[in-house]
Amino acid sequence: MKICLDNASLIEHYVQGKVSLSANPDLRVETIDNRVQLLERNGKLLAIKGLKSHPITVQVRPHSNYAVFLRWALQNNHFAPDSRVDDSIRLVRYRQCSVPPNYDLRFDEAATLWKHWWSHYRNSKKGGLQLDLLLMVKQKWYPIRTIVCDRGTLFIKTLIGEVILYRTDIAIWLERRDTGVDVKKPLSRQQTLQLN
Repeated sequence: MKICLDNASLIEHYVQGKVSLSANPDLRVETIDNRVQLLERNGKLLAIKGLKSHPITVQVRPHSNYAVFLRWALQNNHFAPDSRVDDSIRLVRYRQCSVPPNYDLRFDEAATLWKHWWSHYRNSKKGGLQLDLLLMVKQKWYPIRTIVCDRGTLFIKTLIGEVILYRTDIAIWLERRDTGVDVKKPLSRQQTLQLN
């Protein structure tokens, strides 16, 4: 007997590559050429996953009823945004990245990283190397030494120098799991619909 997956489970399986042809009352997965597409029931495209790309990439429509579920599944499977929205196709590209054991991948506006660092890590290990937060710079992970915010611009010092981000730029970082900060769970479909 075949079990029908709920939306969050179907999206999780899609991101993990466990389904190439599946459906439920709201979503369906189809394989076309060298890519797997995730579509709404009405045929509206939600995501495209390349089968032959290395590293694996997923292009996602950022504003949909399922965007929160997709973001959560991508983050939990180590996919991070690779670039801003491509205006010609209106999709955001996510790329799978290497995450060391005992770390969780995070990505959000740089202001969120700054607030998190300020409240949890700014006073930790003065003078030593702090490995609880690692920032992605040029596709590699580097420890954050300090973050200074000046009029909406963040100056982040790492081992390789200073990175400058505006508060609304997307920052990609790792956080050590044993810090006690929980990964956010996805919102329910009802909560997601209320956001749109």
